[in-house]
Formats: sequence, structure tokens, C-alpha cells
Amino acid sequence: MIGQTPSDGRHMDARTVSPWCTLWGPGVRRLSLLACVVAGAPAARAQDSPGKADASPLVDGPTRTRVIEGVIRRVRETYVFPAVADSIGVYLRGRMRHGAYDRPLRANAFATELTADLRSASHDQHLHVTYEPQSIHAGPGVDSATRHRRIDAVKRELERGNYGVPEARIVADGVGYLRLTSMQAPSIAGETLAAAMTFLAHSDALIIDVRDNGGGDADQVNLLLSYLFDGAVEFGEMRSRDPGHVEQSWTAAYVPGRRYGGTKPIFVLTSHTTFSAAEAVAYFLQAQRHAIVVGDTTRGGANPGDFYAVDTDYVIFVPDARAVSPVTGANWEGTGVIPNIAVPAAAALDTARALALAVVRTVH
Repeated sequence: MIGQTPSDGRHMDARTVSPWCTLWGPGVRRLSLLACVVAGAPAARAQDSPGKADASPLVDGPTRTRVIEGVIRRVRETYVFPAVADSIGVYLRGRMRHGAYDRPLRANAFATELTADLRSASHDQHLHVTYEPQSIHAGPGVDSATRHRRIDAVKRELERGNYGVPEARIVADGVGYLRLTSMQAPSIAGETLAAAMTFLAHSDALIIDVRDNGGGDADQVNLLLSYLFDGAVEFGEMRSRDPGHVEQSWTAAYVPGRRYGGTKPIFVLTSHTTFSAAEAVAYFLQAQRHAIVVGDTTRGGANPGDFYAVDTDYVIFVPDARAVSPVTGANWEGTGVIPNIAVPAAAALDTARALALAVVRTVH
């Protein structure tokens, strides 16, 4: 999403509102992923907080109908699988006809229920609706100045989280460790990632920790992988609604700072909550036989898309493509990334560190 304004980006995740959560190579700008700036989405957080009182307004009948019809229309026009999109529309209208949404519902609860129904009909974890009266995704009546104020607030939140790169250190003799909590666009996070990778370039083995990473930006995935290979490597393809349209993603010929390189061992740590772009890091490295994945099976979301305003205060995320590895011809949608070494996520770092040390000592 380099050179793009936030509204131009494509995303791969579910409940976040970051303008930077896009996943894939240059020119594709897709795949919002789940954990991108959760802190920038207070309304979304409230929907996922068990026991927290819902202070959002009650939804009246006309609003309910407008939102549901807007969701159906956007899914029909955009969703990566047109036949599934049609069945989603039939399912939601059937639910509406039978009064499923007629009881008093607050806005957050209404969005949560719509999300559950969308996922029930599609089995796609990226497909979701949120109530976001302060969304950066401009809906009717949101002026440019207001939108930019919201974007500035998200940028400040990203900065406080060090753009998803909170930790780079040496965890054992010759073993580097990189923790990534989200994949933000290189236009704002590239310098931070470059500094981390340059710091780690002299290590003899590298552990990449995405256990707490819900996703993010495609270009940042591309940039990260570019540090980990020597030369140009095609690591992913994006296949859209049009079966004849395929876009490739390759590692970059140039990266700022120093490369880690393509000959040293890499370990990727995963958990059950690792999602979307973070899963892409693990899956593509594993598919290239360039990393050992250690931890739990990941959550399983590989269909990228974008956020769209629905009515005034609601936002829907709709996948419009599917990510595929050119090596496997498949992806991690619905299955998650299966670790090479399955251990509880809490034990993944200790396990990977021991493995990395063993390899380093053997080499030296």
C-alpha cells in the first residue's frame, strides 16, 4: 500500500479498522488481517468483550433493514466466491423474513449477530460486520476533516505499538528473535522492520514470533520475506473472482539495511490466534521449506479483501480474493497452518530456542 491513501488499501482481516492493514505484494494491496490495530477500534473491541455492558444505541427497524440490504448488496458485488455470495443473500433475507433480527438489539449486538450469520453461511472468518461510528472508512455524511482526524488517531496508536515490531533481541548465543504483533504497511512500518532486521542480520538462526499477531499488510509480508531469501522468489499468488486473473508476489531485489539471508535456519512461532497475514508468513516460509513452524495450528483465514462502509455507522469486511502458494497450489483457509513441530504456544519459544541452539552448535 506504499503511496496509497488509507482508503485505497486492501485488507485481509476481520474486526479491525486500521487504514494500514493490507496484505499482499505491490499493486495488489489486499488482505486485512485481524490484529491490525485493535486498539484503533474501540467499537470492535466492545463487541468482543464478554460481560461488558453494550452502551451502543438500540437499532430501529429502518436502520436494521438498510444495513442488512447493504451487507447483501456488498457481498453480492464483491465476495470472492459468487455462488456463495448468492447463498449468503438468500440466508440473510430468510433470517430477516422469519424475524431473527426483530427483537430489541443494540448496534454492537446486531453487528455481532450479522457476523455470526455471515460466517455460518460462508464459513469464512474474514467476513464480518462491525458497528463503528468513528470508523476511518468514510460512510455517508463523514467529511474529509473528520476522517483525517480519525486516521491521525490510528497513526498515533500504531506508533505507540512500534508499528507492530515491539521486540528484536538475541535470546541465546547466535540466535536472534523477532516478535511481530501486527503487519503494518511499509510506508509507515518499513523503517522499523528494516532496523530490526539489520540488528538481527548477524545471528546464525532466527526465531520469528507471530503467536500474538492477527494479521496486517501484504506489502509488509513481502518486505519481511525479502529479508529472508537471496534473490527473487515467488512466494504467493492472489486469485480473484475472475478465474483468469492471477497476481504474483515476489521477494524484492532490494531491501533497506541488511538481509538475514537465505541459508540460515528460521523458526516461526504460531498459536491458535495467529491469523491472516501472520499466517501467510508461516505458510509461505513453510511451503518453501525455508522455515520450521513451531507451536499450535493457526486460526485459518486466507481470503483477502477490504473494508466498506454500510449505512452510516457500520463497516463490513468482504474478501474478494484468495491467497495461494505456488508451491502447494493451496492455502491455509479453514485449516490453519499446521506446525512442523506441534507444541502448546506457551512452550513454542523454549522449543524453538533449543532447536536453534542445536543447529548453531552443529554448524560451528
